[in-house]
Amino acid sequence: MKPIFGINVTKNKKNEEYNGKEFLVQALSAEVQAALDHTDESIETLEKNTSLPLVWRIVKWIAGVMALILLGGFFRGLADGDITLAQAYDNAPAVFWIFGAALVIFGVLFMTERGMQKDAETSGEVAKVAHVAETAANRMFDELGVPSGAVETDVFLFFYREKDGKIKTWTKGMQLFEYFSLVVKAFADEENLYFARADGKFAFPLASCVGIRTVNKRCMISEWNKEISFDEGEYKKYKLTMNQYGCVICRAYHILELMHEGETYGIYFPSYELPVIEALTGLRAAEGEGQPVAEENGTEA
Repeated sequence: MKPIFGINVTKNKKNEEYNGKEFLVQALSAEVQAALDHTDESIETLEKNTSLPLVWRIVKWIAGVMALILLGGFFRGLADGDITLAQAYDNAPAVFWIFGAALVIFGVLFMTERGMQKDAETSGEVAKVAHVAETAANRMFDELGVPSGAVETDVFLFFYREKDGKIKTWTKGMQLFEYFSLVVKAFADEENLYFARADGKFAFPLASCVGIRTVNKRCMISEWNKEISFDEGEYKKYKLTMNQYGCVICRAYHILELMHEGETYGIYFPSYELPVIEALTGLRAAEGEGQPVAEENGTEA
């Protein structure tokens, strides 16, 4: 199977081209693309103006982690009941001073960065960038013919290696998750399932869609994109969790399988998007497989 939006690094670890470009039916005009590029530049500038320099972000992170580790040690020691807090200080006063210093450093840097963000909000810089981004997005979707009823849907973009016909996810460097959450505007007509995003409009013939396969394996996703919290409303039933890095842990995912010119393709997507994909394609995941099940380790699909 060839994963759509999958990046094959089997032979070239530096490859950044994802599969599925053959389904791209409309690219953006140069004018609209320039507007999107300008938006990206504006967002990067805003992030720079509202964030500490990299070296201080690293110091903040180290100080925060150190404070948490030492605090956990204090609580464990007190819970065991072997010594009192005063005795612990007498035994290792340096540890308490290190904890206090780490907490102060983290607090000062956190408040400094928060102040930078509040200044940007007060000055209207955040609102200005948001307006620019919304205008550019509307132009993009208008040009691509995206209807008002299109649904923002998460699909997976990921690096992978292939061995003996099996796909195995691969993480780069400090990447803490397996799947990037790629947001597309999804809609359909009588002939095609469409995804629209900054790259353009993709069309997947409904006649080529052969089924939805459920993979009952735990997976980790880069971030949460929805306005509703991952543990509320319609998403609560999927029992999603989030770790300390903001990555979403999902108990299952699905693959929309397509046959195109004699080759099998797959669109990978999280369990909570199954109702959307089923409604747009008219397909159904196999009976009993549509809901998350017990977690399993491993990344092969």
